[in-house]
Amino acid sequence: MLEPKLSAAIADLDFIAARATVDGDSMVRNVLRAGLDQVARGKKNPGAAEQAMLGVLARERARYDAWLTVLGTIGNNAPFIGLFGMVLGIIEAFHHLGSVDIAGVSSNQYIMGAIGEALVATGVGILVAIPAVASYNWARSTITSRVSHTEALMRALLAGIGCIDCKPDQPADGVL
Repeated sequence: MLEPKLSAAIADLDFIAARATVDGDSMVRNVLRAGLDQVARGKKNPGAAEQAMLGVLARERARYDAWLTVLGTIGNNAPFIGLFGMVLGIIEAFHHLGSVDIAGVSSNQYIMGAIGEALVATGVGILVAIPAVASYNWARSTITSRVSHTEALMRALLAGIGCIDCKPDQPADGVL
């Protein structure tokens, strides 16, 4: 819904209407608002607007990427935590195995229980890691897509800013 309204306002060189379309908090809205605020301050230089928007884009990207660190850390470390639980369970089973006599080894339920707990720990680690990695990949893809969409709208806005002083059907530099 944002793109058609913004594109129409830019095509009409109506930067007040364009500014009204980018109210709210999202990556694309915050970035475009920075450029439109430059125009509102009377700066008709597309370079200044571009730098303002690139600065906000970098800040927004960092804001979105901050959550990826958490997902990446969970996804990468959960299997190791499960593996650590498995090692502890196996150590406990062998410790108990070493402390019983030969006759009690064949029917020792405790050893089997310790090995079972060790395998459960590994399974839980994998169970946590899979959704974390899937979420990480989805979020990374979504952020990349949003950045690309934002950059495309930035370019459209910069083209419109470059034509502020243009007459209809005249190039921005005034040459036919």
